[in-house]
Parts: sequence; structure tokens; C-alpha cells
Amino acid sequence: DLSDGGFPVASLMQGNDGNFYGTTSAGGSSSLGTVFVITPEGQFRSLCPFPSSSVGGYPEAALVQGSDGNLYGTTVIGGANQLGSIFQVTTNGNLTSLISFSGTSGSSPGANPQCPLVQGPNGNFYGVTPSGGANGLGTIFRLSVPMPVVFKAITLNNGAATLTWSSVASQTYQLQYSTNLTETNWTILTKPTVASNGTMTITDLNAANSPQRFYRVVLFP
Repeated sequence: DLSDGGFPVASLMQGNDGNFYGTTSAGGSSSLGTVFVITPEGQFRSLCPFPSSSVGGYPEAALVQGSDGNLYGTTVIGGANQLGSIFQVTTNGNLTSLISFSGTSGSSPGANPQCPLVQGPNGNFYGVTPSGGANGLGTIFRLSVPMPVVFKAITLNNGAATLTWSSVASQTYQLQYSTNLTETNWTILTKPTVASNGTMTITDLNAANSPQRFYRVVLFP
């Protein structure tokens, strides 16, 4: 029975939840492979199949977990051009095709990726293809995926509020606040600031001047 997948090729990847995630290069509802999870106790569960060749098929590279908590990987075939794709899958099994490789030209040159992706400190993913590109000999590629801003901590001390949120190095952020969520105007608290690592911290020295304050972070392109 190949309904849960078959013929795993790639290594397992341990997620930040402690579970192990992997792919099969065949099986599933469309016989194009699956994504699965195994708990440390050995409980197996199929997360999702690759539903059609337009999404991708036959993944052979290990998954990687991005800083946003989602899993990212590549397929050898499939996609809009049947030359492979890059996909994102949540730990709950929601699968999304991000890009399709286009061969020797087009917006995503390269074909048939077989190696795992690597996420750089700037949040981008990098990888290689063994074929495609201008000379048909392969490519090195970069994929930019917007990383959501997540507040990690808010602490109060002597009327000042210190806020810490997730960031991506070299990206620009601005902290704003409002005293009423029914209004559309937000007050700028800081000038646009370039992040140097994966965390930013800003202190609002005047937080106690308002009975309540709501904060948001704006990411600049």
C-alpha cells in the first residue's frame, strides 16, 4: 500500500518541535510522493501527498525548517514546466508550491533540483540545480520568502515598555503605536532601522504616558 508514500530517498530533518520530518519520492494519492512526520517515540503520520504534477513531484532532497517555522523543499520534476519546483509545507500539512523552475531561460532558470535548500542569515533560501540555466549546466539560485514579524517579549519597567520581535538581518523595520485600535492613524515611534541579526529590541520610554498602547512593526521593502 503506497497511499502513505514509498521509496524515501532524503534524510530526515528534526523540527523545532522535536518531531522528524521527511519525504517519499513516490506514493500518495497521485503517486508523486508525500511529506510525513515521525515522533521521537516512532509514531508515523503522513502529512500530505503531492496532489498533482503542477505542484511538483518526486522530492529527493531533505526538508529544511525556515525561521518562520514552515518546512521548505524541492521536487525533481513537476511544477508549471515539469522541471521541478520549490514548495512550502506547514507542520500541519498545508502544502504550497512557491516557484517552478523554467529550464534554460525565464524567470526561474534551472531544472531538476536534488539538493537541500539552505536559509541564509538574511532570510533568503539558496540552492543549486544540476541542469538548466543559460548554458544548460545548472544554476545557483536564491529564493526570497517574506518572514512574518513575531513579537517575542514585551516587558514593563518604570513606565517604559521594551519590545522584542523576530527580524531578518539587513531588513528594515519601524515600530509604531496607537492608543485606540478603532483609529487608522498610527504614531511612529522609531525611525526605520536595519536589523543586524534575527532579533530586534526597542524601548518605548513614554509608554506610561497613555492608559493603553498597541504596537505594530512595519517592514520596509
